[in-house]
Amino acid sequence: MNNFSIKYGVLGAMALIVAMLVLWFISPKSLLNWSSWAGLVIFIYSLYLTGKEAKWRNEGFISFGDMFKYMLLTSVVFAIIGVLFNHILFNVIDPGLADVQKEMAIEGIEKMRDMLGDIEGFDEAQEKIEEESFALTPTQSLISFVSYVVGGAIVAAIMAAIMKKKKPIDLA
Repeated sequence: MNNFSIKYGVLGAMALIVAMLVLWFISPKSLLNWSSWAGLVIFIYSLYLTGKEAKWRNEGFISFGDMFKYMLLTSVVFAIIGVLFNHILFNVIDPGLADVQKEMAIEGIEKMRDMLGDIEGFDEAQEKIEEESFALTPTQSLISFVSYVVGGAIVAAIMAAIMKKKKPIDLA
């Protein structure tokens, strides 16, 4: 279809991987706290670069539909690589990340309890978290992929609507 959409999806995903590894080297909690935000910023920038090049290749004019297709392809490539790396990170590179994630969830419940007092349901929520497995399974990775593509399609549609530019009608 077009190489530049794939190029920006791959480059964006590679930037995400670097950002995730830097955060992971700082601390696993930093990774879990900040990787979503870093990923969102990198993703939006990847879509912007895709839109900018699509416009340039079309002499400054491009329809919403064409812009959306280019950006959606970037989004799918970004999601495939990002989800695969996340699965490898949680299951091969650092399987202990699931335990850190569980610990952070329990800490979150305890902080809420401290702020709101001993409201009914906190103990049950904490027990449920303690019993639950936070391991990243292939099914969860597939669900993440679908979620990222749907969310990416929404962001791509918004950005395509902003970046599109209709060719003026020449009446002469």
